[in-house]
Parts: sequence; structure tokens; C-alpha cells
Amino acid sequence: MKPAENEYGFYSLASEFMEAAKILNNHNAIKLKVDSASIYLICHAAELFLKAYLLKHLGEEMFLEKKYGHKLKKLINSAKKNDLQVDVPTLLSIANVYQKKNLEYRPNIELKLASVDALIMETEALSQVVFGLVAYK
Repeated sequence: MKPAENEYGFYSLASEFMEAAKILNNHNAIKLKVDSASIYLICHAAELFLKAYLLKHLGEEMFLEKKYGHKLKKLINSAKKNDLQVDVPTLLSIANVYQKKNLEYRPNIELKLASVDALIMETEALSQVVFGLVAYK
């Protein structure tokens, strides 16, 4: 299956999700706890940044040969094999929760959520690496 976006489109959309997460996380007037929504937005941004990175490194064939879906761990591991030099332990810690859609449809179990601030820092670092790739090469 050919991707609907190219690496620039993935990067642009990822940046939108990232900005939405930061706005939601920093909005002091919100009285509700919105960590699940913020984490979902950050994870989706990370997914798209990683897809942009892999598309740039591997080309469209990556979408034909591998089934990445919403599998952050698989995306991160593949990106690392292709020289990604960003450590993302917090993203890895929440990857299964994101993949199982437990941030969208909460199961009747207690979820251990990651630090929103740590996720933002890691995903911003990922964004910078991907920006350098798609903007200048």
C-alpha cells in the first residue's frame, strides 16, 4: 500500500498533533485532568515523525514490506536500525497502551501513564532530527 503522505506531509501533520498536545498540557484554565488526551496526541505525533524518518530512509517500500500501523515500538526499533540517535524510553514505556488504543477507549483497568512532560521532551528531540532530514536533504 502506498502511503497517503510523503515524509513532508507526515512531518507537518505530526507537528500539528505535537502543538495541540503542548497547548492542552499548558492550558491552566482546564480543571479536568487531560493526561490521556495529551499522551494520545504526543504518541500520534511521534508515530508520524517516525514514519517520516523511515520514509526518508527506506522509501515507499517500507509501507509495502512492513506493517507498522500504530506500533510505536516497531517504528522506534526500525528507526534505530536506520541510525536514529534519539533515546525515547518514555515513548517506549507507553507504546503498548497507545497501540492497544487504551488512550482512546479506556479499558476497565488501571493504566500506568507516562509523564506528559517527558513525552513532550522526547518527541521534540525526535522532531528536531526528522526536521533536519526532511528540510535539508
